[in-house]
Amino acid sequence: MTWRERIAEARERGKFTTEDRALAGEWATCAVGEQAVRAGHETITARVDFAALMARPLMTWDDCDGQRFFEAVMAHAVNEADRLLDAIEDRALQLKREATA
Repeated sequence: MTWRERIAEARERGKFTTEDRALAGEWATCAVGEQAVRAGHETITARVDFAALMARPLMTWDDCDGQRFFEAVMAHAVNEADRLLDAIEDRALQLKREATA
């Protein structure tokens, strides 16, 4: 299930599930990790060097939207998670355009 689908279900039920909250906290299954995999990057795992992880383009934009997305999921802030997912997806598209330019 994608994060877009998880957000839609959370909106219907009024909160995120325990599984959603766990997935939001793992590099391999967080919203940024999902976009990295869609862009063809290697799967992000929890056992990577943090400095190397932060050097990856999806992790370096200003406002740390990935961290704020996690916080929104943890707080059951569905609208905020939706807004942040939009920002994460927009950044992934921007990076894709830059890579092909």
